[in-house]
Amino acid sequence: MAREPYVIYNLRNTYHEPGQYEFKIVLDPRRFKNGHLSEVSCVNSDGKRMIMDVQKWGRKVNCSFNIDDSVPDGVSVLNMILKDDAGREVTGRATFWVIK
Repeated sequence: MAREPYVIYNLRNTYHEPGQYEFKIVLDPRRFKNGHLSEVSCVNSDGKRMIMDVQKWGRKVNCSFNIDDSVPDGVSVLNMILKDDAGREVTGRATFWVIK
């Protein structure tokens, strides 16, 4: 089985309380020189896009988002389109629960 070309740090499986949360995506140095071409988005269980602050620093992509009363309970989906300098795309997906 092939290894993913990225690692996600600090993304919980479940979020129980309202607040601001952060996670980091670190790209594999053998595949990516930096993450400036990569895109990250998140949709909640209603299919609506969640507001997310994304900052890119070299091969690190730092993301922060808020969970408040407007975010419904259920599974949220993190979608990643990671692009290397040659423009080749790697797609990734992660999920997490929101249960307030």
